[in-house]
Amino acid sequence: MRYSDAIWRPSSCFSPGKGRKPSFVVLHITDGSPSVQNAAERFAASKAGVSPHFLIGQAGEIYQFVQLEDSAWHAKGWNSNSIGIEHVARSPGELKQWASLSERTRRSLVPKDAPIDGATDPGFPLTETQLAASARLVAWLCFTFDWAVDRRAIRPHCENPQTTHSDCGRDWPWDSYLAAVSDRLLELRNVRGGESSSDRRSGSAATCEEDGDAGQ
Repeated sequence: MRYSDAIWRPSSCFSPGKGRKPSFVVLHITDGSPSVQNAAERFAASKAGVSPHFLIGQAGEIYQFVQLEDSAWHAKGWNSNSIGIEHVARSPGELKQWASLSERTRRSLVPKDAPIDGATDPGFPLTETQLAASARLVAWLCFTFDWAVDRRAIRPHCENPQTTHSDCGRDWPWDSYLAAVSDRLLELRNVRGGESSSDRRSGSAATCEEDGDAGQ
């Protein structure tokens, strides 16, 4: 199943779902450069060895790499029953070698016109546009899979007991984000409340596709 607002970039890094029913979503940040294209190229490459289901750029662009029926490789121990969403952002201090990087390299690692002269990596935060796109996507997932909008169904990667990414999702704006997801979910229910859960997952809903070039 695909999300129609996403650009489809299939990855070979996944495990066949075999009838799986995901029960929660895992929120990640990329901790790399601001370029969503670079991140998309990495996740689509077979040699990467990792993959989320989705990637959301700073301007709200959404890429999808793995069908929802299949398990992406994004959170060890959680892959088989979750959906992974990466967001292009970086925690301050993530790049320990910042002080030794050239000016040109530093410029490539922050949004345009962001300061680069400090001794430590400034990182760059999630944007409001990005969070709004993420909330719409997660609301659609909650609608499709009959999830409640709560922290059991929407989890940060840093809560995975097997991860070393202690910052990933740590500073997420939870109150405003969950409120936005709830608002978008209510809109979906008002517009499409007559659909059964099987209809939503079958691809008959207007916002998902099983085949073709949805979102491109």
